[in-house]
Amino acid sequence: MGYVSSALLVMITGAALGACGTGARAVIDRNDATLPRAVIGSPGWEYARIASGDFDGDGVAERAVLLARVTLRNGEPVWEDWNVWQVYVEESTGERTYVYSAPVQLGQLEPTVTIPDAAGRSSIVLVEHTPQSVAMYEVVYGGPGDARLMAIAERTVNAGAGFVAPEGVGTSRR
Repeated sequence: MGYVSSALLVMITGAALGACGTGARAVIDRNDATLPRAVIGSPGWEYARIASGDFDGDGVAERAVLLARVTLRNGEPVWEDWNVWQVYVEESTGERTYVYSAPVQLGQLEPTVTIPDAAGRSSIVLVEHTPQSVAMYEVVYGGPGDARLMAIAERTVNAGAGFVAPEGVGTSRR
């Protein structure tokens, strides 16, 4: 299973954010409270990515953390049919606010951080990609315990009509 490429992520993010602008977006819940909370270093949660930004506009950087419950083999994740993903924002005090906690079947969750707005506030954009769908969410973080996950775009895709390399392209000819 491949990752969403950086170029695709930039295209999707740019198109969706440009198309959506400041229009109305639905607040959604992808935070399954029945799943045990994990932090970096929790057993079984071997895949982690972090980013920093001022997500609440208070002038102090917070840390955004993405985790996946997966094992590593030779330093590489061994993806399964059903991996659980979590995203939280952590204050400098260590206080965490979970903004995403859900299983993604046969898919990936790719995070990125937006350029700060006029008030110096960044947000987190998550692209959830499965063989059946692609969805883009924006995390709007106001401080500890105050976060919303906004749906930017959600589309069902035709899994059988994906892009493939034409014969002879992308392969070695040596």
